Amino acid sequence: MVFNLKTLAVSLLAFAAASLYVQNGVVDLTLFMFPQAAVYFLLGFFHAHNVWSLDNLIRKKQDFFPLISYTILYTGWYNVVLLPESGLGYIEWTIVFIALTMNFINEAFAKKIHNPFMGQRPLVLLFFGLALFLLKMFLFYVFKDNIYESVFLQNDTARNLVGIFSVCGIGLLLMQLYQHITNRFGINIDKKKAHSWGKRLTRMLGGLLRKVFQLLTVFCTLPVVLIVVSSAGLIALIIAFKTANEMYQDILALMEPFLAKILSTGENRIHPSHLYSLLQTVAMMTVLFYTVYIEKNMKTELKNNIEKEINSQLAGNAKYNELFPQIRKELLNSNFNAQLQLLDNKTLLKDKIASMADNENEGQ
Repeated sequence: MVFNLKTLAVSLLAFAAASLYVQNGVVDLTLFMFPQAAVYFLLGFFHAHNVWSLDNLIRKKQDFFPLISYTILYTGWYNVVLLPESGLGYIEWTIVFIALTMNFINEAFAKKIHNPFMGQRPLVLLFFGLALFLLKMFLFYVFKDNIYESVFLQNDTARNLVGIFSVCGIGLLLMQLYQHITNRFGINIDKKKAHSWGKRLTRMLGGLLRKVFQLLTVFCTLPVVLIVVSSAGLIALIIAFKTANEMYQDILALMEPFLAKILSTGENRIHPSHLYSLLQTVAMMTVLFYTVYIEKNMKTELKNNIEKEINSQLAGNAKYNELFPQIRKELLNSNFNAQLQLLDNKTLLKDKIASMADNENEGQ
């Protein structure tokens, strides 16, 4: 009960520190930002469920009180490490949601034959969060709120690169559409016949151009024909270039609003200040150190439960004082997941203890 109350107190502290920010000289809470607050709470719940499931496996018969405390703690965590509501923020939210719900789905529906715990240890999820936090700080302090407007909009070369990639992307989509149609409706194109028809069409066009040229030579001298043909070709090239450029600019104009939206960081929504940075750092360090404490408690509890089982199995054995430290050392030197398997599968643990005791007895 003491641990639960301590966890709740730390969670409330971390959540409060992570939620505070200053806007126009007024202290406000991100708690009132919708849908951002709801998304952070949802992510915090899935993160908390992962930690609570592991804790419940080790301690056995845990109530829902720690789950509530963990949810508050990790909702504060996502207030710190994730970008506010913005284009890049939406991308981050989606990635984290997929990562966390996969753990939840594995815990809820996967068959836990070999692995009693299908999620991630608390510190593993925190390393992922720290990477997101560093990305957030990088974007906040290197770029303005909208990366597209500050980097691409005033740079013609960058805008042209965006346009080129957009055109290439449209080309790839058309290729995918072609493959989908041919796959869906079974359209098979004979490449040899297509090549043959292409040659025929080229010969026909070539013959037509030769006849036109011959007709022109009847009425005009060679220099006049060359001037007329060159002028016509130049006009056609200018028209083609102008048309292609207009299409290119239209594509760029179509993509720019989307990129301007998706490349926003949300920095202007929370107006980072010295107080904001301080509180975010306090919240981050609180969650980090307390999660280390949570995992340390889990490892201690896991070790104690395995020791109890060893002690129970060896009770009454004449060589208890010799066997206990040897068996304890061998079992507790295994990795965390192996210890979880032993704790979850009491039959496997009993068999291991009995086998090791027999081997020690035979060796002597």
